[in-house]
Amino acid sequence: MARVTAKASLPKIDTSTFATILATQYLPFGKEVEFKLQKDHQANKKEELFYMLATALLLVGFVKIVFPKYFNNMFSLFFQTTLRSKQTREQLLQNKLASLLMNMLFIASGGIYIALVVKLRGWVSVDFWWLIAYASAILAIIYTTKYLFLQFSGWVFNTKEAAQTYTFIVFLSNKIMAVALLPFLILLSFNNGQIAEITYTISIFLIAGMLLYRYLVSLSSVRKDLSINPLHFFLYLCTIEILPLLIIYKAAFNYIGTSI
Repeated sequence: MARVTAKASLPKIDTSTFATILATQYLPFGKEVEFKLQKDHQANKKEELFYMLATALLLVGFVKIVFPKYFNNMFSLFFQTTLRSKQTREQLLQNKLASLLMNMLFIASGGIYIALVVKLRGWVSVDFWWLIAYASAILAIIYTTKYLFLQFSGWVFNTKEAAQTYTFIVFLSNKIMAVALLPFLILLSFNNGQIAEITYTISIFLIAGMLLYRYLVSLSSVRKDLSINPLHFFLYLCTIEILPLLIIYKAAFNYIGTSI
């Protein structure tokens, strides 16, 4: 009789397909299907604000590349406490296009900053884009009126040189402030909570410091042409600049809050 030898049958491993890969606990094929409900992502919808800030940055870059001498002189002259470089000042005044672009940047940056602060503090419930439009328009009206008033005062009191010097310092500081506010606009636009509060606080101190510096430089420069007492100059700032500015903003935002 022939002897039959029994051999143990070993499981065959399929190496020609992905069976070895599929047979893993991390890919549970063959099990019951599990369903998971998840809420839709709510987008912040800040694309328009992003493009607006990008346009502002591009405008600064355009002025720096196309008018590099103007851009550098603008900063160097601002930090000269006496503004003695009359030649540099005249060069800045002659470049009308660069000055116009920087003034537009100030109106846009100031309008966006005011709108962001108003929304952050919850002072009025108005559409954000209308708020930017109103704030920019108010800034444009205020500084246009201020420019005309200073020119008229210089003509009436025969102090054209002092009026032009003060006007130049005011608008030069506005241009520097427009550039300095851009990083704060980015942080306020895309952050909430504590980061936004810290950014807001630092920006307020920055604006207050630049305004104080502007008034000190203005006083030291105007006193060369006029015999002005510092107390009289302070009273002028309170009655002609600060108080009307606060009244206009208060009335404007009260009107916006009740009409929209």
